Amino acid sequence: MYNEFHKIPIPEEKLDKTIEKSIGILKRKRRRKIQKYTMVSVGSLAAVFVCVIVVCIANPVMASKLPLIGDIFAQVEKDISFSGDYSHKAQKLVPEDNTVNDADAEGGENEYEETAQAYSATDRDITLTASEVYCDGTSLFITIAMERKESLGVMWGYDNQYAGWGNGGGETDLVQLLGSYSINGSQEKDYDFSLEGKQVNETTFLGVVKINLMEELNAGEAPYELQISWDAINWGDKSGTVESDVAGEGNEGICFFRGKWVLAIPVSVTSDNVQTYEVNNTNEDGIGIGKVTVTPYEVKVEPIEPEISSEQIRKIYDKAKKQAEEALGKEQAEEFYTEAYLDSSEPLHIGVAVFDQDGQRVRWVEDMGVYETYALKEKEITKLSLYVIVDDITAIKAKDQEKAAACAVYSEEIELEK
Repeated sequence: MYNEFHKIPIPEEKLDKTIEKSIGILKRKRRRKIQKYTMVSVGSLAAVFVCVIVVCIANPVMASKLPLIGDIFAQVEKDISFSGDYSHKAQKLVPEDNTVNDADAEGGENEYEETAQAYSATDRDITLTASEVYCDGTSLFITIAMERKESLGVMWGYDNQYAGWGNGGGETDLVQLLGSYSINGSQEKDYDFSLEGKQVNETTFLGVVKINLMEELNAGEAPYELQISWDAINWGDKSGTVESDVAGEGNEGICFFRGKWVLAIPVSVTSDNVQTYEVNNTNEDGIGIGKVTVTPYEVKVEPIEPEISSEQIRKIYDKAKKQAEEALGKEQAEEFYTEAYLDSSEPLHIGVAVFDQDGQRVRWVEDMGVYETYALKEKEITKLSLYVIVDDITAIKAKDQEKAAACAVYSEEIELEK
């Protein structure tokens, strides 16, 4: 998959704040803090990833073009970052396609059209239609179909190198949606949504959006109402043929559209197989682990990072380097921290390396501020080993459990409940 976003020069002085937010992240102002891996901006590098899957449908005739409109999860769930079996758990918003195609079926095309319109929003000749929803109380996944009257071009993918997917096998198409969301009329929360999936034809993209919930939702309660409002859509076009709101030299291949797309979606919570562990422990420097949440799809780890002076940070770094040298030897210690940025003039930026019961790394996907998220890639986990490293990039890229354990300033092991 074509992936050269890092080569695109963005004249930020010519962009308004919205575009800067969407695209300007290409030039990371701070190399250290990796955000969610979104597309053109690789913005908020971060999964996310959110993952709302949008299926874009302008009218019922689209059923003939998109045969499994109510089953988008089944088409993309194996390819997204937080892969797994969603299709057998998700609630369907749009009726099964056989209701549309069977003239004798109750409701028929009218039912499909009315339902699709209820969960669709159109602006700038781009239609977003929500098809399925799955929520475990900590994360919310929505499938969406995106359709444009004109061509989408040839969409670019991403390759999350920090997560260790730099061999081309981890690439997928990605659309960035900027906006906000609210639940049951609560205050809107700004959010950079990553729609991860695949372009199925010249005008249609099927994907999943993941919302990392800051406040957990409870199972067994009446359905929640999720309202999503998007102000901009952004993707990369390898062909460079799509005309959008961002044009001119240096912006070739960037597709950016301002608009307004609002969806109201009912959400029921299924919290089966979600396990939460309150660790809440630190070392003498105040570095440690708070809460750890494990679902069939991901692990969420809350690092505890103290706000301390630059002098205290320098001492922590010196102590960590000495610990590594004593455990590994000077040469291997330097190799372990080869990409570290241990500058005490900047805030502490710890990371957590996570390994499973087989000593295999659980791959980091995104930093959501409060917690780090790791993708299980459909593997059954019985034990987690967590190692806090004084540098986030070093922790993310750590592959050797013994070295991670030797260099960790805090560690924790969790035996999962059966």
